[in-house]
Amino acid sequence: MKDNSKESVIEAAGKLIRGDIRMMTCSTNFYPDNDDIVQEDDGNNWVTESLNNFLSYLVLSKLKRRSLSQCIVQAIRPRSVIAPIPFGIGVAMEKNFGSCLLLDMLYQYGFSISADKVTRFRQSAAMNPGNDDGSNGNHSLVQWVGDNVDHKLTTLTGSGIFHGMGVISITSNGINGKRKLVPRLKERLHSGSLSSQFGVEIRQYNNISNTLLLFLNP
Repeated sequence: MKDNSKESVIEAAGKLIRGDIRMMTCSTNFYPDNDDIVQEDDGNNWVTESLNNFLSYLVLSKLKRRSLSQCIVQAIRPRSVIAPIPFGIGVAMEKNFGSCLLLDMLYQYGFSISADKVTRFRQSAAMNPGNDDGSNGNHSLVQWVGDNVDHKLTTLTGSGIFHGMGVISITSNGINGKRKLVPRLKERLHSGSLSSQFGVEIRQYNNISNTLLLFLNP
């Protein structure tokens, strides 16, 4: 009887917690930012009070309890919630290791988002021009980084060589900068639609009438 009573209590607690998680009001219109990931408030919008209280009796570490609770919420509502910590882990793993196999393995065990969702986030950030306009006021820092590229420097005819320069801007919002959330695309885009809007047009140079070989004496 004692085992049956204990199992009934655990089952009832699980149903209550699961019901609270399903009743959470969450939005997937925007991705979490760094402030959402590092916040230490247990009673935030990503975790229910019942789940947090339950885990407080099992896990003493506040950071691990926050991480596990968000992973549980993400596992119960994989399509309607973007929990900050599993999201941040997926983006960080992709940036540092670039392995889809690693991401999908972590996603399978419930500790991260999938590689496909990370790609969707990167596309969403690329399609959002508000993230790199540098219009954050006096509290922003904009740094320009440029580098040159040379391709096929020595050829027999002098054609087909390429000299180019690429420049990017890196913007920091600053201490008092306004938070800029990345809007989430409704669906993942094909690579062609991205390159058509942000790619550089490639033009072939075929004018060989002025090649230096013409000025050589026989």
